[in-house]
Amino acid sequence: MIPPFPSLRLPERWQIPVLAVAGVGTLAATTMAAAAGVTAVVAQILYIPIILAVVWYRWRGLAVVVAITAAYIPILGWLTGFAFPVFPEAVARAGVMVAVAMVLAALSSHVSALARDYPGIFQHAGGGYIIVDQRSLAVLDLNLTAAEMIGFAPSEVVGRSFVSLFADPATAEGTAEALKAGQDLDVLEAALTTRGGGVRWVRIVSGSLPEERAVCTLLDISRQKEDERTMNALARLAGESPDPVLRIGRGGQILYANEAAMAVIGAEAPGEKSETRAALSRAAAEATATGDQVELEVQVGDGIFLITVFPIEGEDYVNLYGKDITGRKAAETAIRLNEQRLEALLRLDRMYDAPLKAITDYALSCAVSMTGSEHGYFAFLDPEERTLTIQSWSDRAVAACRVDHPKTAYPLAETGLWGEPVRQRRTVILNDYAAPLPLKKGTPPGHPAIRRFLSVPVFEGERIVAVAGVINKAAPYDEDDARQFSLLMTGMWGLVRRKQYSDDLKRSEALYRTVFEATGTATMILDGDGTVTHANARFRHFGYDPADIVGRSAWATIFSGPVHDLSGQYHQMRRNGADNLPPIYEGTVRDADGKERDALVTAAMIPETDLSVVSVMDITPLKEAEREIAARNRELAAFAEVSAITSSLLPLPERLDAALAKVLDLMDFEAGAIYLFEGEGDVGVRVSQRWPADMEAPYEIRRLAVPSEPQYSSDRPEGVPPHIRENFASCASIPLKVGDEIPGTLNMATRREHVFTTGEREFLETSGRAIGGAVLRARFSEGLERANADANLYLDIMMHDINNANTVAAGYCSLLLPRLAGKEHLMAKKVLSGVRQSIEIIMNVSTYRSLSQRATRVEPVPLDAVIRGEISRFSELDIRYAGTDAVVMADDLLSEVFTNLIGNAGKFGGPEVTVWIAVAKEDDTVAVTVADNGPGIPDDQKENVFGRFVRNAPRVSGKGLGLWICRTLAERYGGSITAGDRVPGRPGDGAAITLVLRRAED
Repeated sequence: MIPPFPSLRLPERWQIPVLAVAGVGTLAATTMAAAAGVTAVVAQILYIPIILAVVWYRWRGLAVVVAITAAYIPILGWLTGFAFPVFPEAVARAGVMVAVAMVLAALSSHVSALARDYPGIFQHAGGGYIIVDQRSLAVLDLNLTAAEMIGFAPSEVVGRSFVSLFADPATAEGTAEALKAGQDLDVLEAALTTRGGGVRWVRIVSGSLPEERAVCTLLDISRQKEDERTMNALARLAGESPDPVLRIGRGGQILYANEAAMAVIGAEAPGEKSETRAALSRAAAEATATGDQVELEVQVGDGIFLITVFPIEGEDYVNLYGKDITGRKAAETAIRLNEQRLEALLRLDRMYDAPLKAITDYALSCAVSMTGSEHGYFAFLDPEERTLTIQSWSDRAVAACRVDHPKTAYPLAETGLWGEPVRQRRTVILNDYAAPLPLKKGTPPGHPAIRRFLSVPVFEGERIVAVAGVINKAAPYDEDDARQFSLLMTGMWGLVRRKQYSDDLKRSEALYRTVFEATGTATMILDGDGTVTHANARFRHFGYDPADIVGRSAWATIFSGPVHDLSGQYHQMRRNGADNLPPIYEGTVRDADGKERDALVTAAMIPETDLSVVSVMDITPLKEAEREIAARNRELAAFAEVSAITSSLLPLPERLDAALAKVLDLMDFEAGAIYLFEGEGDVGVRVSQRWPADMEAPYEIRRLAVPSEPQYSSDRPEGVPPHIRENFASCASIPLKVGDEIPGTLNMATRREHVFTTGEREFLETSGRAIGGAVLRARFSEGLERANADANLYLDIMMHDINNANTVAAGYCSLLLPRLAGKEHLMAKKVLSGVRQSIEIIMNVSTYRSLSQRATRVEPVPLDAVIRGEISRFSELDIRYAGTDAVVMADDLLSEVFTNLIGNAGKFGGPEVTVWIAVAKEDDTVAVTVADNGPGIPDDQKENVFGRFVRNAPRVSGKGLGLWICRTLAERYGGSITAGDRVPGRPGDGAAITLVLRRAED
């Protein structure tokens, strides 16, 4: 609080002493001045104690004033006398002092009253007040209200800069400039910094005070500011809301839309109205008409919003509040897809007995439906991950496919995008198939077009077992589609594998049951005590009903025979862990009729049980067959020896003696003989025999006595010859029959009774055919040797005598031709041609004979000499040859090739024909072409022209051996020969025969 007279402010205890000193001092000074003659000026200092007394004590201070003036007048009269004018002036001056004191007392009383009221007004006014020095901006004073606003004590603020209290430097700077300029602050709102570091908002109004002071009135507006912030926050609530908020008027116009709502309704072009706005306007009209809330869902891009329309009673507008339910919809979709997938898996589980294709078809149709796709496929991947095999197409894909019999197996290396899930081993999503992508290989013709693509691999552990894919969803495929698709396919594969395991188990059970029942042996399961727990139907072979032996001991039934001890011992040892027991052994068992049978017993423990499986095979027929086989083996061995003997190169008599001895030794017969017939004669001569020393076999037999079929004494005793019946007990007569011919007979006998078994009969009859074949081969060989000798004789006659005659005739014809003319000349020429053809035939036969009688041995042969030698033999022909230095691999028969080639050209081309012989050397071959301008070789005959006895021109005589000999010799030399046209593509312009031979090394 500021006192009424700040300069006179003094503590109350010091007021009386100061007042006494001032009064006494001023009176003393006045007395001294009066004594010196100064009465007017010095007397003015008496106002000092007068003013102090009046100011400090107001009306009570007049007593001090009266005392001072009462003392002043006598002192002055005493010193100066009471003379005029000094004394009257002193009295007047004293009166003025008293009057001034009274005025001051009145003023002091008034000021004191104001001073008493000022602190209350200052401290308890409604606002805060701060008195500021306008020059220094220091706080001179402030009331408690102002101090409380900023949380300081008044003494802590006085003396501080007023602008240091401002929180905003810019506001502080503006306020300082205004105060220093003496300007009043007109309703300034500012934030002051509180003691605790907070902010107090105040409204400041300033006014000027004397002495360059200003009083600032502070009104606390913090609550108002808080209310304003609250109101502003409420006002921004709709605008800042992430959810759409709109207000639509009755006419459908949008009165308000926050930023989120603008994103929903979108920008609207002039004259156009978006579908979303139209839907909102319809919903607003419905809510206005019914007075009820209306809800609708709108799709905005990838988001979905639920819009609730609230009608406002009594207003011409409705409020719309939106909520983004994309996540909820996604969750609902995921739940729906999960339910669909679980429902599909449940139904798949019920398709336990359905075929595999029905299962994959249904799972694929569910996947297409769940993902909203148009088409789908499912393919198995082979264990080597090399081939994808289509298992299922979706129904619409099959309908849309325009390919007849589309293939189902695709090598992975040739697949494009749909093979990527295997190569990348992850899901592949492509929502813009038209975009350039190196992974694509295009869509095959006739297949549905692809816009969007989703494919997932199906894993079994770390191995990919299948690939599934869908295409052409209306919206882009996302991870949820991929996850649901993959889960469905994986679940389906699990069911498929379970079905496969179950089917395998069923098949295994059926297989093992079938095997158990159809092993072909009597099979049973024995427990540790030897009790039969299972028995198959094969036990009926031993006379046991399977139902009767189950529950009984095997040693009381089938093992009651000689095998009893051995099988029982093995049974116990096997359960004691013995591992050196034979799994298969032979023994004798007893059937239900008590008959003993040879059996093969197989036994093995069933793992991790005390059970064993035992099978019993009846091998009685096998044992009998073994004995039979042993006998047959002996017979076969003997027959092999007989065959070896009859096929040997020994003379026929020696072969017959050895064969007869081998047969008799095997049969253990004492007597035997072989008789042969010559030609159609009726008498057979003995050529081999082994007879008891005291007897001799007949030398001859009649053909009528030889049977056409084998005869055995045990079959027809009456058919045994008398000389045999008289000396022997058993005999056999085996015709040496080969085909329809019987060149002889094998007779044998024994003095003991003998019944010929089937094996012995087969042996004897087979041996008879072998001996008969040896006889016929010997006779054929003799005939062939005679025929070869005759043929060689005929060929020698042809080569020497006939060929010499032909040579002489050809010579005379050659001499005769120039001397003849006309018809005689033509006839002589034909004779000469016929003779030469005869010579050609003889030479071809001679060449063929050489080819068949000697081995091929090629050597380097100069080609030029051979060709020129043959040209000289055909002097009547126009032969054009430039010569060559080529050396080829051939023999002395090479000239025959050119003889035939040049001769054929003249034969078919006539006397006017021209023959060209050209030689071309290549890397390791030499090609000789003999061409002519004759009639040529038709295309359809070029392949067959080198065949044996092929004649392409019926009008020309010959046997068709020439070109065949050429080919034979070419192949003999390791070369080849081909027929072509002299002018390519024009067979009628002449033939060209090309002989290719191996070139001799330099």
